[in-house]
Amino acid sequence: MEIRRVTVTHFFDDLRDELERVLLKIQEKYGLDEYVDTSDNGKEEEYEKYEEDLFCCFDSLKQNNYKHYQLIISILYHDYVLSIQDKNDPMRDILDEEYQRAREKVNDVESLEEYLGDNEQFYSDMVEGFLEFHQCDYFEKRERFLETKELDKYLTKVFPLHILDKLYYVITLTEEDLMSYFAEDGMSAIGIIISALKNLYHFDKNNFDKLIKPLIYKYYKNFNYKRELNESDEDNDQLLKLIEKEDVKIIKEKIINSIDYLEYILLEFYNDSFVYDDEYKKKVNDTYQKHKVKKLEEMM
Repeated sequence: MEIRRVTVTHFFDDLRDELERVLLKIQEKYGLDEYVDTSDNGKEEEYEKYEEDLFCCFDSLKQNNYKHYQLIISILYHDYVLSIQDKNDPMRDILDEEYQRAREKVNDVESLEEYLGDNEQFYSDMVEGFLEFHQCDYFEKRERFLETKELDKYLTKVFPLHILDKLYYVITLTEEDLMSYFAEDGMSAIGIIISALKNLYHFDKNNFDKLIKPLIYKYYKNFNYKRELNESDEDNDQLLKLIEKEDVKIIKEKIINSIDYLEYILLEFYNDSFVYDDEYKKKVNDTYQKHKVKKLEEMM
């Protein structure tokens, strides 16, 4: 069986990684570690030197490679804007106030360059935001992109490749993707898929639902048939009863919070995708048609 899936290469990763190394090296030079605390009175002198050094680096880049300078500041600003969307940040009100002042002036990369010319300290604000965002994991970034749809048009004006950047993080995972993981990694893919499902459950409920519903549906049909043949076992019988008795929301919560249940439904998805032939699937379907489960039909 040939498995195909859409892949999106995130070619900005290498650039961001290199940029992070350079910026952290400058911070470490002044003992500021990974995070710059402007309220630390004991670091005022170091922070001033850091800002001067930071400005010199950007000014040198601007003089020697103007196009690269524009790309760098547009990425920094782009990630800075996404970083301050964190609703759990205790400094969010202050950060948002600073962002709103910048947004009144910044409409594209040229106006961003002008704003930086008038507000050199904004380089350090962008750097802090960039580092905070870049140090988030894939699914934390996915959540940030999904929650800021209203910013797409604005961010694209400043960073024209925003949508391509976003696509890498928000592209929908499908059943075909799960099949491709199994095709590439065999049964060891179960751990990878469980991790992905758990993260989607927390950061992208819509994509989680699109995956978990067909997994539950296929699992139930197949093990309902096995139960008829007395080929099930106590653990799987318990999961079948859970699916039959509880509402869909509780079923999903119980499954995502149980490694065993996740393994059961993924193993059956693997069997359904790669092991069972058409004749077997017909028997499964015929058995299910005799006693359909209404909520599963509505779920699909």
